[in-house]
Amino acid sequence: MRMTFTRRLLGLLLLTLASGCEDGTAPAVSISVSVAPASASLLAGGLQDFTGTVANDPAAQGVTWSISGCTGGAAVCGGLTNVTSTTTTYLAPATVPPSSLGVTATSVADNTKSFTATVAFTGLGAGVVYLFPPSVPLLAGGTQSFTATVENGAWDVTWAITGCTGGADVCGELTNVFSSSARYTAPATIARDTEIGITATSVNDPRHSTTATVTLSATRLSGRIAFAGDFQIYSMNAGGSGLTRLTADPYQNGQPAWSPDGARIAFWSNRAGNRQLFAMNADGSGVTQLTNDPTADCFRPAWSPDGTKIAYTRSIGSSFGGGGLQNGDIWVINADGSGPVQITNEVTGDSQDLEAWDYWPTWSPDGTKVAFQRTRWRRSCSRWGCGYAPYGPAIVAANADGSSAQVLVGGLMPAWSPDGTRIAFATEPAV
Repeated sequence: MRMTFTRRLLGLLLLTLASGCEDGTAPAVSISVSVAPASASLLAGGLQDFTGTVANDPAAQGVTWSISGCTGGAAVCGGLTNVTSTTTTYLAPATVPPSSLGVTATSVADNTKSFTATVAFTGLGAGVVYLFPPSVPLLAGGTQSFTATVENGAWDVTWAITGCTGGADVCGELTNVFSSSARYTAPATIARDTEIGITATSVNDPRHSTTATVTLSATRLSGRIAFAGDFQIYSMNAGGSGLTRLTADPYQNGQPAWSPDGARIAFWSNRAGNRQLFAMNADGSGVTQLTNDPTADCFRPAWSPDGTKIAYTRSIGSSFGGGGLQNGDIWVINADGSGPVQITNEVTGDSQDLEAWDYWPTWSPDGTKVAFQRTRWRRSCSRWGCGYAPYGPAIVAANADGSSAQVLVGGLMPAWSPDGTRIAFATEPAV
């Protein structure tokens, strides 16, 4: 009996080994599918890349792709693009679907094996990109700041110069580049009038972009000079030719200042009574009044580098001599005269140092700061009587909103270097 049982067990073992190896191959291993990422959150109109991997795929046949868990076409469920046997890009619809859905990868070798990545929607999409200003003329070496806003709350964009082939010396360059703003500088020399584009593209959805047009003019601002003589304003070519009288009236006009694009000239005039700011076209036409302040003189206009604002001095008292106490501060208005904002108000309260007169504003090339001349006035007495006298003029620099004002050095009439790293100024002769 024992011998019979042992023989039967040995025969069963040999039969099992024979059945597993009769064709010389190992038993089949199960195929499995995975997708990376396994889940994603998207805005409407957003994009997401997916990669499918098949384990134990004998012929590396890869996967097929499909959208699951959603009924409707691409307008409702989105679509798949860039489809290969291992990867695809899911493009969400322009409006958010009613619920989450899946992106499914199915093994070609065994279509019973698949994996579904979950796509959830977090809100409205990036939408349209708005760019300001939409167009601008620039002279050689001119600068312009651009601001981008993206619809539905998304605000990140990338920036590029388009419509131009060449480096910075041909196409200009972008500096101070941020997620919603950038600054363009035109090339130093322009062979001929031409147009280029400044393009802002949504980071969340690169399908959305907007291009602002920059018209580059071969004429340099330095090719024409504006100046005042006998209280009238003239312009001429840099060599002295082409003298043109721009104002011809019985009033006083002075301190002309070119706009950055060379199209307008700001100046002061007493044609409204006291000195106020006006602007006119480069040929003297289209005169418009910018300030209307009967209680104070407004003068010494200075355009911001992007041409959107004008800084000036607003003065109460004897602003052009006469021995009275002078009270002047720097103000800023929009280029059309709207939105006046006071950015300095230097009242000391010291009986010997009664007031500061801020004058001669000048913008830094990047438009973030304003430098100006500050002259203090104090009461002074001698055997001939008492009065107010200026002392200690200094150069002050402040942020464009007037904050963080800092006295730099004693001096007069500041002027920024083109790169914004230095300030030139005049000094009073020693007495």
